[in-house]
Amino acid sequence: MRILLASDQAGFRLKGAIAANLAESSHEVTDLGTFDEEPVDYPPICADAARRVVGGEADVAAAIGGPGPGGAVSANKGARPPAPPRRARVPGALVRPPP
Repeated sequence: MRILLASDQAGFRLKGAIAANLAESSHEVTDLGTFDEEPVDYPPICADAARRVVGGEADVAAAIGGPGPGGAVSANKGARPPAPPRRARVPGALVRPPP
């Protein structure tokens, strides 16, 4: 399966762990950013992921971020039907809140 991963700085470490797990499971993973823990404008990254899925470049995308709503709204601009934001509790060792 072709999978796109996107994150903000809060989800950066978790995204890396997910990418490694998916790659070990023989999925084709593309990392769309962010590529470090510096603050980033996250909604455009989510929108890019959605456009790529709609355009057929990937089968699915996962956006991993801190707050959630901004990324979800941006990602859903291209999605039909829209996906609701999902929340999961993650150990603090993997995700640190933005400064």
